Amino acid sequence: MTQREFYINNPEYYNWVTKAEQSGLVYRLAEEYYKYTDIDIPYQYKINGERYIVPVFFDYDWIQPRKLSSVLYHYDSDPSVKHDDSSLKEIARRSAITEHNRGGYVSEYLWNNPTIGVNKIMSGSKGLSTQLTDYYTVRSTSSQFNNELYQTAYNCGLSPKTSRKEITNNLHDMNFPVRDTSYGKNIIIESDQPFLLGQTTMTIFNTTDGLYYPIEYRNNRVTESPGWENVIPTGVVQPEVEPNSDLQTGYTQISLNDILYKKATSELFNHNYSAEQLQKDETNDKLSYITLGYGIDAVNSHIHLYNLLYIHDTELADTLISKTAQAWGSEYISLNKLSNKYKLQNLIGEKTMIPYNIPAVVESLQYLQNNGVKLPIAISRDVQ
Repeated sequence: MTQREFYINNPEYYNWVTKAEQSGLVYRLAEEYYKYTDIDIPYQYKINGERYIVPVFFDYDWIQPRKLSSVLYHYDSDPSVKHDDSSLKEIARRSAITEHNRGGYVSEYLWNNPTIGVNKIMSGSKGLSTQLTDYYTVRSTSSQFNNELYQTAYNCGLSPKTSRKEITNNLHDMNFPVRDTSYGKNIIIESDQPFLLGQTTMTIFNTTDGLYYPIEYRNNRVTESPGWENVIPTGVVQPEVEPNSDLQTGYTQISLNDILYKKATSELFNHNYSAEQLQKDETNDKLSYITLGYGIDAVNSHIHLYNLLYIHDTELADTLISKTAQAWGSEYISLNKLSNKYKLQNLIGEKTMIPYNIPAVVESLQYLQNNGVKLPIAISRDVQ
């Protein structure tokens, strides 16, 4: 049995992984690993003067408010596809075991739709180079980084709740060949196998009752970050096509800007509010849709675009929040008042929110503060 087969066929390992993911072990491990390298800058922020760090790495030129169209400087529509079947089987098997499903076929848990990936990021650059690919390719890439952390920690005998101090003490016994060979200094990432591009948007409604923001709890059925909370909308940058569509369907004629605008509306408003209407209302000053920057998730090496969708027109905010609440259903979605500072502090201070979501929250709230919106807590990116 090969080492890969050992992990794929080992229920004990996957049960350990589930517990480790829920406790945030690999986030702590990724943070500690990058502290001992000279690659990139970890994202740091302050809440009421207290400093926090999340395992998202960036260049200062990457974090600045701008129009969405200025972020993507190159788009290659010639498909780049490269699947790693073992990685895909591991993802499916892990999800299957948590559901006590003995099968765990890839097609049960992953749908291979066309996807936009990132093939190059440069230090000091203000934009991303993107590539047409498919979901299996970007998940194959990220799985290599993700599995390296889990398998190394498991082989070293770490428990899912291992502390940072214990991780630091064990780092000299750990090897991370994928990470050690995949990054450079000036060209942070460059690969013929694209990396996953995600879009994380902090949505804020300026209603007659005050400011509200939506939070979603991710159940254990999802293959990404089960058991964590995230802002909405968040997800992989993909065109709207039929499930399992072929790469040659013709959707490549859609502009990447349109794809990103649709991503900002389809999840959030359940098709009650179109991407075209979003762009129209942005022009009419009813809302602001701003790209705040991007960073690299240290665990999976996913690249995340961070956005703010601020509906400042009260009438529009009241209408949309009403439709949104009906579409989501109260059993798994909560709409929290921004003035509930304890909930906000718990989300991004105690990190019950997916760590790679946090820069979107911090940058969004800092942007609003800088533009005259009063908030119940002092929050800012730490530039030290």
